[in-house]
Amino acid sequence: MSKIQLTILTDPSPTLKYKFKKIFILIKQLIKQRLWFLFFKDKKNIPVTPQYGGHFAVTRSIIEGLKQININFNYNPKNIKDIAETIYIPGGIESLKYGIRLKKYGFIKKIIAGPNIVVTPNELINICDYDYINLYLQPSDWVVNWWKNLQPNMPIKIESWCAGVNIDFWKPTCLNKNKNKILIYKKFVPENLFSEIKNLLQENNFEIEIINYGSYTPSEYLEALNRNSYLIHLTESESQGISLAEAWSTNTPTFVWNPTITMYNNIVIENCSSAPYLSEKTGKYFRDISELKNIFLRWNPDNYEPRKWVLDNMSDKVCAKTLLSIINK
Repeated sequence: MSKIQLTILTDPSPTLKYKFKKIFILIKQLIKQRLWFLFFKDKKNIPVTPQYGGHFAVTRSIIEGLKQININFNYNPKNIKDIAETIYIPGGIESLKYGIRLKKYGFIKKIIAGPNIVVTPNELINICDYDYINLYLQPSDWVVNWWKNLQPNMPIKIESWCAGVNIDFWKPTCLNKNKNKILIYKKFVPENLFSEIKNLLQENNFEIEIINYGSYTPSEYLEALNRNSYLIHLTESESQGISLAEAWSTNTPTFVWNPTITMYNNIVIENCSSAPYLSEKTGKYFRDISELKNIFLRWNPDNYEPRKWVLDNMSDKVCAKTLLSIINK
């Protein structure tokens, strides 16, 4: 077997304490699955336990993308001897601390970390010996710029990289959607603006469906996207916006509320984005109800190709190739 090129870590070394924790989690999962079995006789309906640690969507994209481009990597190896000289830790504070210990004692040479570990650079400084990190990845350019503004003298190199989406799952199943049906993705939005948007849509004879952040399954979101011709996405900011890429992959153009300002722990964040990867092929931004009205007046869905944009820029395969090019610089 050829030498492992890269190790992905989202779980720290399986110490005795860690093993007991994993066993406890496994028992809980088995109990939960057994309870589902009591309700669903058809085994196809039993939920599958996620096999990816950290941020599920990000880790899944990394692993599946690396498989597609035939990279020799491993994921959470149990023995130190199986860890590659370069490790990538997309998420998990304890995993990062473990990786830093490996580098301190000479077991590895290079640590790539992020984006799902901390929110601010100060948090990173407070939890670990951050100068052992060779590169910290953020999910978009605006987050990179925000970190650099917060800590201009931070010695870690910071770059942006986005995770991909599963284009075989997030795909269009209805080629002739009803053009009067529109989906609203509601995450964080002032209620007065939300009411104005609903009124505008109703005045223009749209059928409205609302999906609330954190209260749906991937299959439910996929079905909703394939029932509606357009998506209105409502949140103050997104570090990447995976839910948007999932919509684009189903060939659903989007109108994105983009106030360009938000807050985190009483820190005002300016020049942020609600859709860092929105392009002329995937949709339009709006700041208020008047801008949304103008979009409706000029909107021509034939000018947009969101599915094609994702295939070219944000599939698992494309994003895995980009990740490797960043790591190997």
